[in-house]
Amino acid sequence: MIKRLAIQNFQSHVKTVLNLHPGINIISGASDSGKSAIRRAIELVVYNRPVGTAYIRTGAEQCKVQMITTTGTVLREKGKGINSYRVNKDSPWKPGTDVPLEVKEILHLDETNIQDQKDLYFLLNLSPGKVAKKLNEVVGLDEMDRALKDINTRARKVKSEQVFVKEEMDGAEVAIKELRWTVQADIKLNAIQALIDEHTALSERMDYIQQAVINVQYQENKLKDYKLFSEEALTKLEGMFSVRRSEALNRLQVINQLKFIAKIEADVVKPKDINLVKMLSLITKHDDLEMHQEDLLVASDLIMLSETALAEIAEEVQELEEELEAIKAEVDICPFCEQSINGEE
Repeated sequence: MIKRLAIQNFQSHVKTVLNLHPGINIISGASDSGKSAIRRAIELVVYNRPVGTAYIRTGAEQCKVQMITTTGTVLREKGKGINSYRVNKDSPWKPGTDVPLEVKEILHLDETNIQDQKDLYFLLNLSPGKVAKKLNEVVGLDEMDRALKDINTRARKVKSEQVFVKEEMDGAEVAIKELRWTVQADIKLNAIQALIDEHTALSERMDYIQQAVINVQYQENKLKDYKLFSEEALTKLEGMFSVRRSEALNRLQVINQLKFIAKIEADVVKPKDINLVKMLSLITKHDDLEMHQEDLLVASDLIMLSETALAEIAEEVQELEEELEAIKAEVDICPFCEQSINGEE
């Protein structure tokens, strides 16, 4: 129920306030005194009509209509730079063509509650069908009709969606049947991938073996060079040793002879008669023999070192030959000539 109505700058009303009482309120006055403007001001709030701004009082930039009911307050403002509803003390918001739901919940008014002065008597000018429709609206049957209509619409939509989903599922089943070969293809692809991995591992192993064979060949060539060098050095050392030994024997024989002569001279010749020149010559020869003896010792040491080096080289050759045999045991085909390593056809 409307308790108070305030109108400002709406048609002929500059500022009009109506305090309404419970029950029936009668507004009377001369023609063009603003009675119909009050009804149109109420319609502006209840229906958000009329559109435009022609109803704003001449000379004013905007109009205001406030309705206070038993359930709340609604303020409608419209004009230059403003077009809004305000419910109670909430912030204003700009409406569209429809009335905001919050306004409807406070006013509880519709076309059934408002009638123009030139309209015929309520319901008497309507057809039986329209009267039934109005009565349905009064008791809420129209809401049930709208709900049933909405339910039927939703049911048809759901049924249509079910048909669409079924068609999609049927299509998916056909597609799945057509793609069953992919299971076997996946198995074969996994097998191919396993073969590729195995081939990769074998290729890496072959590269390792090829590098090992190259290293063995390099070591063999290097050992051959060491062996040739050692044999040549040993031959030279043996020649030197033979020459030095022969010279040492000759000089040892001379020393023995000189010792024998010295003994004879000591027996038959007096010390004062000893030939000093000959004695000096013998001492010189003795020094030379000692030097040759040192050379022989050095040569002997060199021979011993050469024998040790040859033994180490022979041991390294043995280890490389064993490694080569182990590689041959793992690989049947030579990676270079692609022939059997073990002599098999």
